[in-house]
Amino acid sequence: MRSGGGSAMPIAIFGTYALSVIFLILGVWTTIASIGIDRLNGLFAIYYGVASGVSWPSSLPPPYPQALLIMALRNPLLQWLIAIGSFTWYINVVSVLIIQIARYLLALSFDRVLPSILAYVSPRTHTPITAHITDLVITLVIMYLYNFSIVPLLSATMDASTLVTILMYFMIITITAIVLGVRTKSKGTAVLGIYMTALFAWIAYEEVMNPMAYLFVPSINTYIIGFFAALFVIGITIYYAVRLYRLRREGIDVNMLFKEIPPE
Repeated sequence: MRSGGGSAMPIAIFGTYALSVIFLILGVWTTIASIGIDRLNGLFAIYYGVASGVSWPSSLPPPYPQALLIMALRNPLLQWLIAIGSFTWYINVVSVLIIQIARYLLALSFDRVLPSILAYVSPRTHTPITAHITDLVITLVIMYLYNFSIVPLLSATMDASTLVTILMYFMIITITAIVLGVRTKSKGTAVLGIYMTALFAWIAYEEVMNPMAYLFVPSINTYIIGFFAALFVIGITIYYAVRLYRLRREGIDVNMLFKEIPPE
């Protein structure tokens, strides 16, 4: 029982990863082979208004592959399956993000970097309600700006910056895995970290070589650079402002939080 249980987790983790890779490769290959990368890029350029002299018809949905496929098919059953699958996929992504963001807010407030009220956990539901409400308010504001295009090119910037966010976020994690593997002398961890870092670096290279693939045109690049620069500046400002506040009011240096107890 013990030996079987010990091998179940690695099989589950790597098995899920392998299946996800297979489905992802099949999906991307099928989409590009049927629509064509140049045609898909052109459709998004028209939809986001970066193509001169042409506009996207208001009666058509955004040119996402699943929407194009639904319009191209004539089988109602397949149309419903694609629509339901696309809908549940986005619900899955959102549900994961809701858990992650609330977790970050709770951890930062628990460590007194953010106001401690964000660390409140309901004794009845055992969930960080205040953190969830804060996340909901910020999300609604972003969704309003996104859906109603209050800021020019915001929709394209948010879509394109999603890829940049993924690359930055996961490459930091994979590089950390390499360092951890070297320090703990775990060859498996180091090799997996090297492989994943190389994969994300290759994706970044492909984006640089084919900038229109995700609409990295100069106008949108400006928004993306400003978006991430603002995130870093806001994060650093909040950290040092809170550190100064805690030092003066409570004599606590938040920079010393993880000197004895490292973050997970």
